[in-house]
Amino acid sequence: MSRLRTLLLVGAVPLSLIFGLVYGWRFVFAPLLAAVLLSWSIASLRVLVQDARDDDGVPAVQDGPERTVFTCPECATEVLLLYRGTPKAPSHCGQRMTPRTEIVR
Repeated sequence: MSRLRTLLLVGAVPLSLIFGLVYGWRFVFAPLLAAVLLSWSIASLRVLVQDARDDDGVPAVQDGPERTVFTCPECATEVLLLYRGTPKAPSHCGQRMTPRTEIVR
């Protein structure tokens, strides 16, 4: 694979030099910039998809007679966590949510 890239690079450099001198450099740099932006955006999306699929290291909240509901003190949004990533309470509206323990019937 690296040999093919090297051959393509050796062939593309003189062609882009000639093309840039004849037609203008914007026609050489625009496709390069587009390729860089495309590869960056695909890599960013790939990381997001892999993070969404990874559930191996996340401990599940234990099912028992009690459950903890977190409430936002500012807007009263309530959240029931099914998976807990950290021991800290989640934040909403820029503030930490307050925990409330409920007994399940």
